[in-house]
Amino acid sequence: MTQEQAILIVEDDPAMRDTCTRMLSKAGYQTATVGDGESALAKIGSDSCYRVVLLDLKLPRMSGAVVLEKIKELDSEIRVIIMTGFATVKGAVQTMKLGAVDYLVKPFEKDELLAVVAQQFRIGELEDRVEQLQTELRGKYGFDNIVGRSKKMQAVFESILSARKNKANVLITGESGTGKELVARAIHYNSPLSNEPFIAINCAALPELLIESELFGHVKGAFTGAAKASEGLFRAAGGGTIFLDEIFDMPVDTQVKLLRVLQERKVRPVGGLAETPIDVRVIAATNRDSVEAMEKGQLRKELYYRLSVLTIHLPALRDRGDDILLLTDRFAAKFAETYGFTLGTLEQGVIDVLTSYSWPGHVRELENIVERWFVLERKDTVAVTDLPAHMVAQTRLKEHRVDPAYIETVTPLRDSEYALAQRAMEVADHNKTKAANMLGISRKKLYKLLKEK
Repeated sequence: MTQEQAILIVEDDPAMRDTCTRMLSKAGYQTATVGDGESALAKIGSDSCYRVVLLDLKLPRMSGAVVLEKIKELDSEIRVIIMTGFATVKGAVQTMKLGAVDYLVKPFEKDELLAVVAQQFRIGELEDRVEQLQTELRGKYGFDNIVGRSKKMQAVFESILSARKNKANVLITGESGTGKELVARAIHYNSPLSNEPFIAINCAALPELLIESELFGHVKGAFTGAAKASEGLFRAAGGGTIFLDEIFDMPVDTQVKLLRVLQERKVRPVGGLAETPIDVRVIAATNRDSVEAMEKGQLRKELYYRLSVLTIHLPALRDRGDDILLLTDRFAAKFAETYGFTLGTLEQGVIDVLTSYSWPGHVRELENIVERWFVLERKDTVAVTDLPAHMVAQTRLKEHRVDPAYIETVTPLRDSEYALAQRAMEVADHNKTKAANMLGISRKKLYKLLKEK
């Protein structure tokens, strides 16, 4: 008997037991029957296949209400439907407080029985699906997915462990691409709030005129285009977490209103008068320097202090040492599943470039580089030539002790391969052999690059 369609009928009247069994069996359900509470508990204790129990309220020796309580102690996931006579409907309703999900008044029709049973199986399936999704979310945003052995990342892990135990506001700082939202989700999905909403909003992506309405909601007609009322993200996240990314890009006027919301724990929609209490945790993030932003008037000090009850700083990838190769292995394992083969060995030259490159795009950039190797189907060996030219050039320039400030300008966003070749020529005093060595390419390739413009 499988749990998907298994029903236990607990009824002391043989005729009613037979009637229920016949109705349910014809509808495709698998059933078992017992005539008293003790037998029901013994059966459930020895066979955990039952998803739904039809339980008579009036049973010999042990009442249906007592049996219900004990069933819930054995397996809280079992959905119990009470069967009762008209005279004891009040008692059936009271059992709902003990965990019953519905009740049927005898005598009931076949369609009524099948409708109630089918509904409880559907609800059970939905609950299973929700639980599965929550488990997947906790796995996806678990601590195992935040990779790092460096001292700086260990400090980040300790802060996350502290943050997940309470509902204090958190400010996450770090350059773009360091994984601030991943950390915010890890805090949420590993905390007591994990079953509640997690709502993320990028403050820099919203027009100034709309951000207040998005956060706090608005009443109908509050402004042109407000055809209907909106509750806003703070209310939508009720009981859970709201993640405010790039918080320092929020207009100063809106910062004042946000500060009041954090202080009063109430929101007032745009155009409205009534305030609504909220119960929400705020995690904010920024890629800017907090002190500099306050000095420039871009961030209100009071808001900063309110948000930064706990501050977590995410280090740049270039400052994480051996974490670079650790992340490379993790991404290689991830894409091996996607593409169906294992990545080849990395040449020492590739490892040298990976560990010395400045990684302006941080973890996202590294992930893209690893996926590039899979797209190129490097099943045997990954060579230096499989790396973007700007990465190799930056490394070569470092080896030749070029000014670090100059090296940092060598990025794919600012330079074509032609420009990189020109720079190498400048550093090498126009010695083509030396310039080609700096870039990790042949003289022939260098000539070709120099002729592109």
